[in-house]
Amino acid sequence: MTEQPIRTLHHLACTGGTVISRCIAAMPAVVLLSEVHPTEVRPNVFNPFDPVQEFVGRYGGLGMSEADVAALFSHRIRLVAERCEAGGKTLVLRDHSHADFFLGAPYGPRLLASLREVRSVISVATVRDPLDMFLSMRAGNMIPADMTFETVCGHYLGFLETYAGLTCLKYEAFVRDPDPWLREVCGLLDIPFDGAYRDRFPGIRLSGDSGRGRSLADVSEIPRRPIPPNDHQDIVESPSYAPLCSRLGYDRYRGD
Repeated sequence: MTEQPIRTLHHLACTGGTVISRCIAAMPAVVLLSEVHPTEVRPNVFNPFDPVQEFVGRYGGLGMSEADVAALFSHRIRLVAERCEAGGKTLVLRDHSHADFFLGAPYGPRLLASLREVRSVISVATVRDPLDMFLSMRAGNMIPADMTFETVCGHYLGFLETYAGLTCLKYEAFVRDPDPWLREVCGLLDIPFDGAYRDRFPGIRLSGDSGRGRSLADVSEIPRRPIPPNDHQDIVESPSYAPLCSRLGYDRYRGD
């Protein structure tokens, strides 16, 4: 049997990644694991199945390096990939990109680097208007209260540079017309598209769920959040904002 590639989805926080991933998870024979990362170990998170998490998170692994942790992760993914393949399933991993671009440095495709040790990978990235992403991040406490819009734009550019070789699809196009958008994503990931995903979608729950999109009737364009007065000047004067909008194809907010 020919080894099947692992599929991956990459996006930053507050860009619609959860609802998109739920739609992909609703496609036939897809096994989607949400917000995975090879080295993002969370201490004090109750997980009786994984003593390594507690060992590394609480005690630093007593000398275990990041490379050691990543190797363990790769071993586990290999087992999952083999079981999915044997069961006729397609494995899709949703990257926890927030860990790479907002919780540490330097930037890097750490999930892809680990997966390529296991087998071939097919990947797609999704994006959202940077101002709407920032406002949602701020409202959801996904970034420190003192993190500026300029800093967020710099991290966003780092994400784009890291995944420059991937096709990037816009969240806004998804909410306007989900079916053709998802058909394109499925084509890029080489998985079957099935319009019946709409029936399966409401029953799928993933980590990172903001509460929107309980049905596709809820997936629609929403008005931009109000811009806090203290952020207005930083947004208008951000040096990274204009090149970011130009690169992504979004209109820049100019304060009018």
